[in-house]
Amino acid sequence: MNLLAEFADIEYITNRRAPDNVDEQSVRWLERHEFPEGRVHVTEEKAEYVTSTFSGVLGIIEDNPYNIEGYAVHRLPVYVRDWQFNRDVRPELPRVHTVKEFCVQMLEQTNE
Repeated sequence: MNLLAEFADIEYITNRRAPDNVDEQSVRWLERHEFPEGRVHVTEEKAEYVTSTFSGVLGIIEDNPYNIEGYAVHRLPVYVRDWQFNRDVRPELPRVHTVKEFCVQMLEQTNE
């Protein structure tokens, strides 16, 4: 999905609580799972961070119910990474089953 990086900056936002090198751990995890290359940001409140740091956000993929709600309340374009545990969270929001599906939708959106 490197093609997506040609149209948009890819940013990863995590609120994981881990040792001091959480950003390095996240980068290694993303590489191991073949995610597109992007910058990693560590913050406690994802929605507030995105709202105050970025403009022109094309889309956000999230599976955590708390963060889904935060993004939706801030009217950010959130896509729910569909799992059994979050099926009842904001059912009106678009759902994707894979990160690849999300990336394809983002590419289609940039080509419109």
